[in-house]
Amino acid sequence: MNNAEVILTIGSLVLLTLFSLSLNGSIVQDNIQMYQSAQVTEALVLAQRFIEAAETAQFDENNSATIPSSFSSTLGPENGEVYPNFDDIDDYNGLLITQNWGGSISFTVRILVYYVTESAPFTQTLSRTYKKYMEVQVTSAQDATVNVKLERLFAFHYFFVE
Repeated sequence: MNNAEVILTIGSLVLLTLFSLSLNGSIVQDNIQMYQSAQVTEALVLAQRFIEAAETAQFDENNSATIPSSFSSTLGPENGEVYPNFDDIDDYNGLLITQNWGGSISFTVRILVYYVTESAPFTQTLSRTYKKYMEVQVTSAQDATVNVKLERLFAFHYFFVE
């Protein structure tokens, strides 16, 4: 082998090494993005699960209540009620759970429920109304990119039947 062939061989190996490192870095970056996307999707599904559970519950503890002043003024679970055995929407208020929900990382779920008015549907009001707002926030201490917040507005529907 002459010097020119040796230089070409070394140059080819250097280019092959640089290409391999670049390709490897791209593959690693793609895997990280896929992992993060999967975690965010998992968090969204978990938040939606809580909202759907609340949708099946009564609007208020007082099942016979039809006017806001007869609705419960205390938001949160009543004595003896624990998750997942909630019977009305506001029982979810103040719920804080951290656990592994069957996926690869553990999530923390925080839920707020409060009364809102029609004119300010995202602002808490101290008076009882026909509308309740629920905010479900899902985070992960293991992955800072996972921070999901879903919101849902619930309205009381009363049908008068004679």
